[in-house]
Amino acid sequence: MNTFTIAEAAELTGLTKKALRHRVDRGQIRAEKEGNVRRIPRSELERVGLAVALPPPPPGSTSPSSAAEELQAALAAAQRRLAESERALTRERTLREEAELRLTDAVAAAEYERELSRRLAEAGPRERRRLAREVDESERAAQVFFRRVVVEDDA
Repeated sequence: MNTFTIAEAAELTGLTKKALRHRVDRGQIRAEKEGNVRRIPRSELERVGLAVALPPPPPGSTSPSSAAEELQAALAAAQRRLAESERALTRERTLREEAELRLTDAVAAAEYERELSRRLAEAGPRERRRLAREVDESERAAQVFFRRVVVEDDA
């Protein structure tokens, strides 16, 4: 059997039918349409690295050259999965580093706020006005930073 229905392919690869259908709809997996049924070629499942549980082809149906081709396809699929995993790891590291920076900024802001509260408690009227101006300037700078870094990065 060289092609599988979505249900068969889902059962053999361990994915749900919905997940497999979604990949076909997005064009990540090529499927051939036979009437109202979409069939996925074995080679396509191997190409995207989903051939883990596929049954072997019937005995005598492969020649040494086709066995080598199958091994090459399996190697290529494994290399693609490795590259995809490395990209995902890089994305995760970047997100972790960004989160650590945000946490550091939040800790620094909390420390600044505690210090400012202490200074306000000890200050006279004139010093309080000066501190209020300082706080206003800091808040404006923080808002500009927030818009530039956080909001624009999310867009």
